[in-house]
Formats: sequence, structure tokens, C-alpha cells
Amino acid sequence: MLCSILLKRLKTRDNKMNKQALMTLIKHTRFTYIKTLLFLASCFLITSPAFSKNKQPSASKSKPVKKIFQRKISIGEPKVTKAPQKEVHVIMNDPLMKKKWDLQKTNVKEAWLKFSKGNRNIVVAVIDTGIDVNHPDLKANIWKNPKEIPGNNKDDDGNGFVDDIHGWNFVKNNNKVGDTHGHGTHIAGIIGAEGGNGIGLSGVAPQVSLMALKYYSPNDNGKNNLNNTVKAIEYAIKNGAHIINYSGGGLEGNEKEKQAIQMAEAKGILFVAAAGNEKSNMDKKKYYPASYQFNNILPVTATDPSDKVLKSSNWGKTVHKSAPGIDILSTLPGGKYGRMTGTSQATAVATGAAVLIMDYYKNKTARFVTKHLTMTGDIKQSLVGKTSQRRRLNIFKALQARGYALNFMDEKVDTTGKIFTTEKEIPSSVPTPLSRDLADIDQVHKALYPENKDSDNQEEKKVKKEDINEARNPSSPKRKNKVPFLKRWFFK
Repeated sequence: MLCSILLKRLKTRDNKMNKQALMTLIKHTRFTYIKTLLFLASCFLITSPAFSKNKQPSASKSKPVKKIFQRKISIGEPKVTKAPQKEVHVIMNDPLMKKKWDLQKTNVKEAWLKFSKGNRNIVVAVIDTGIDVNHPDLKANIWKNPKEIPGNNKDDDGNGFVDDIHGWNFVKNNNKVGDTHGHGTHIAGIIGAEGGNGIGLSGVAPQVSLMALKYYSPNDNGKNNLNNTVKAIEYAIKNGAHIINYSGGGLEGNEKEKQAIQMAEAKGILFVAAAGNEKSNMDKKKYYPASYQFNNILPVTATDPSDKVLKSSNWGKTVHKSAPGIDILSTLPGGKYGRMTGTSQATAVATGAAVLIMDYYKNKTARFVTKHLTMTGDIKQSLVGKTSQRRRLNIFKALQARGYALNFMDEKVDTTGKIFTTEKEIPSSVPTPLSRDLADIDQVHKALYPENKDSDNQEEKKVKKEDINEARNPSSPKRKNKVPFLKRWFFK
């Protein structure tokens, strides 16, 4: 009888009832051998999968229980579509793209394809000679003040500037930010000419918002240009800029300018500054604002297609990055295109790269972006002693570095862009960098460029205040009798 009850309970597969029935039988039976059998039966039930998981499987006639947690999860293998390839192909089909050697050199096509093409939510303040906001290749990427109503002659957002739709003209103190010089429009095009519109060319960041801040006039003096610089930086900070591109500078710093950039640093705004076209070692002969010691400043020098620093460009350990800067094709006022040369152009290339990094990593802080730009790139022998970490900009590598510890003294890079952080990961085919750390570069630099304090003092004495003020502009016109740095060819 006991056996039949036990078998009946087992067939029901009801664990709760099995347990209660067995415990009751064990309690009331008088025979020791039966208690033993019942105890063994209870052990069998407890060790069964259904009982151990405390689940109640359905009976033969009941509806099947819905299974859960059966979905397969794949980590790190996102579905790849053909849409990005088509979009990048369209960008590359812009008529003048084959002439953009700077984009080819920095491997931006692969960066667009795999990582980012920019974002119009990222605002770049171009502090320069103004921008042709109606240029067909720029107008889609010109910043629009979201809080200002065009043409009502009111300061709608209360920022102290009336109808500042696209920025401000600090030379004339009005909202007419057009460019009569050409330099600012050229810089804007390098950073963010619209890509894939079938017109002209694309900037490094085909999608971006360009804030036009006109500070410079060739007819104004250096003092006014410097004061306008400070005002433009303050405007950029207060009106939502994430990056400030500044292609001007001079041989003497300014306390107000320094404080303005320090305020930008506190806000996490990246300040990309030209190293200058003074043909000098910036470690000895400072060039401001690039020489200010702030974490948000990225000084940039210019290189040619063979990765050599231009003879006209400043260089030194205090220069953090090099980028293409000779014969760079870009936009010019009046819907035209032309070439210019200098650290201004290299600075704009680096700024465009910063936009892509901000968009891809969803991190707009200056410290984060400068680390990715400084600690990655193509290691070049020609840059030893010329930049702090002898790397020419490679935008693809800067974006590919996600998830790796960007520590200069631990890092080696191969030609595919992979970053190795330990010696065991490095295959024998990867070339060893010329210098393992900053101390080695410092020794190389001292060997190549021995210090001469007497000559340095003599050079400093020769610098006059009027020369310093005249140098406070994008194209350094103080060398009026020498070959100009800016070269332009116009395309009709």
C-alpha cells in the first residue's frame, strides 16, 4: 500500500506534494525498514533537477511553460550595413576630393567609414577673419544661434549681442561675419565643409556647426586684434562652443587672453592653437596663445607630404601635434576654392579630427580629446625633436584607440592602427619607436639643438613691441618683403 502511494506521488511530479507525503509516511510508520525506503525515496526526489531548482514542470495534459532566457547574445559584433559605405562613397565623389592630400594622409576615409562623420551638435568657434556663411559648401554647417530670432533687431537670448545668428564681428561690433580676407573661410572649409553634396570638397568633419567669430582685420592694429581675440574667446565660452580654433598668435602673451583661455579650460573647452610661422623653436621663442601651459590647449605645427615640418613653421617639444599644412585645398569667399599653406591649415585639420573624436566617444571634454590626438598617430623619424611625441596625425588611429590605455611610454602602434599595450602583444613585424619615453626625446632634442643662452638673450632684445603687435594675425604680415606663407589658386 505504501509503495503504491509512493509511485502514485512520483508520477504526479509535484515536488511540494511529494515532500509532504513522504514526510508524513516517515513520521507515522512503525517499521524501520519502511522508514529507510521512504528516506531513500525522498533523497531521490530532492536530487532530481525539477526539485533542486524548485520549479513545477507541467503535467502531460497542461499547456507548455514559456521558456525564458533563451536569446543568444553577441557582444562586440554589431550588425554591419552597407549604408555607411554608400554615404562615404558619396562624400568621396565630391569633385575636388582627389586633390585633398591632407585627407588621404590622415586616413580620414576609414575613420568616416568605421567611426564617425561628425555631428552638427558639436560647435566649433572659428576665431579668424570671418566666414562666408553663404558659401555653397559651408552654409549647411554654419552655426545657428538657437535662442536668437533673425532680423527682429532684438537681443532675444540676452547675451549682449543683437541678432547674432551665426556669431559676431568684433572688428565692426555687428552681426555681419562675412570674410573679406579669405583666411577664415579657408579654415572653416578644412574643418567642416559639407560632404556628399556634390559640390567642391568635404572638410575633415562633414557634419559640424561652425560659429563665425571675426576678430582680425588687416587694417587694424595688433592691440585691437588682440582685444578682439579675448572678446571672441569669451563669446565662444558663453554661447556653447565645444572647440575653439585659433590660427593667429604673437610672440608675447597677454594676461586677459590667458585668463580667457583658462576660463575655457575650466569649462572643458578644447583650444586648438597654431604653433605659428616664425621658423623657430617654440621651446625657446614662445608663441602665444599656443605656448600657454593649459591642459586644454593643443599646439599644432604643419608638415608636408613627406612628414617633414615646414621650414616656415614653429616646432619644439611644446608642440603636441603635427598635421598636413602645405598647399591645402579648401573653400574661399564667393563660392570659390583655393590653396593655402601654414600652421593655420594644420590646426584646422586637427580641429576637424577633434570633432570626430567628440562625436564617436560621446565625450566633449578637452582633456579626453587632447589625449587621443596626442597619444596616437604615425610615428615619424622626421618629427623627433620637432613635436613632443613625434607623431603625425592619423585620424583613423585616434578613433580606433577606444578601450586602450593611452599611455605614451607603454604604447606601440603598427601600420593597421592597432595599439599594443604590453610587450607580449607586439609581433616582430612592428617597428620599435625611435624613443621609448619623453626622456629619450629630450636627450635627442638637446643633441640636435644645443642651448645657447647668450644668443637667446640677444634674440629677445631684438623683439620690439610694435613687431609683436604686427604679428598678432593669422598670416604674419610683418615679413612684408619676404615670400608670403599663404598661397592661393582660385578655381572657377
